[in-house]
Amino acid sequence: MASTKKTILESNDGKTFEVDKGVAHDNIESMASSLEKIILDSNDSKTFEVDKAVALDNIEAMASSKKKIILKSNDGKNFEVDKAVALQLQMIKYPIEQDWADTYFPLPNVKVNILSKVINYCKMHSDDNVPDYQLKSFDAQFVNVEKGLLFDLVLE
Repeated sequence: MASTKKTILESNDGKTFEVDKGVAHDNIESMASSLEKIILDSNDSKTFEVDKAVALDNIEAMASSKKKIILKSNDGKNFEVDKAVALQLQMIKYPIEQDWADTYFPLPNVKVNILSKVINYCKMHSDDNVPDYQLKSFDAQFVNVEKGLLFDLVLE
């Protein structure tokens, strides 16, 4: 009967474990690669050591949220906005989320002045750093317009 080589592993809390050397080697190698760290530099010269897998997932998420979408008003004016802003617009949210549409959305029934105001509203409401009291104040000013313009904002 062949003997299996054993090795002793010690945990951080001082416990020891006798395990098969081949199994230990494979598992330790796998754990080490999953715990690989990378260094990220920020714009303000700070550096961070982070888990590589976590960093890559977050970087991909940030990149997709910064994707630009072009909205075209009925008079041909293009507005380039972040994807997060465009997702506030219910009429194009679903096609964007489903990746059915490209980054260009003609809006033939929306006037340039209305689209401009709506984009401004969406920018404010997609910014997680804006405090609630500021949003309430912004919303109150946003609807404090002539009735015709408010009607257009609601319908378009």
